[in-house]
Amino acid sequence: MPTLDDLLRQADFITLHVPELPETKNMISTPQLEIMKQGAYLINASRGSVLDIPALIDSRRSGKIAGFALDVYPNEPTKNGQYFENDLNHWASALRSLTNIIITPHIGGSTEEAQSMIGVEVADALIRCIPLLFKFIFGRELTPRRY
Repeated sequence: MPTLDDLLRQADFITLHVPELPETKNMISTPQLEIMKQGAYLINASRGSVLDIPALIDSRRSGKIAGFALDVYPNEPTKNGQYFENDLNHWASALRSLTNIIITPHIGGSTEEAQSMIGVEVADALIRCIPLLFKFIFGRELTPRRY
C-alpha cells in the first residue's frame, strides 16, 4: 500500500504494531476511522496512545467499525484491580457498554521469553486466523493480493 489512507480504505482487518512516538500519537483518530472500510475490524496491540479510543467508541456506536480488540490503553493499571473503570480512563464505562469488542489488560508479554517470541507468534496467528474470520464473516474466501 502506498499510504496508510489507502490501506484503511481497502482493509477488512487492521492491526496496529507501532512504537509510541510523537508521530504515532493518535495515528488512528476520527479522520482515519471515517475513511476505513464500512464494517472493518481494528486490533491495537501496540501502545495505548496510538489510537484515539473515544473516537473508536463513536465509530463502533455508529456501526462504521464492526468490532475491535484492545490490549493496550493510554493509562495502564499498575496493580491488580478493576482495569476498566473511569478513574483510570474517562471513557472506560462507554467502552464496556459496547458489543462486538474484546478488551484485555496489557499482559501479553510477562516474561523475557514471551517478549522475544510475541512478534512471531502474533504474526503467525494473524496469518492463520484472518482468512478463517473473513470466510466466517463474509461467507467467501479471502483473495490474497500482493502490493
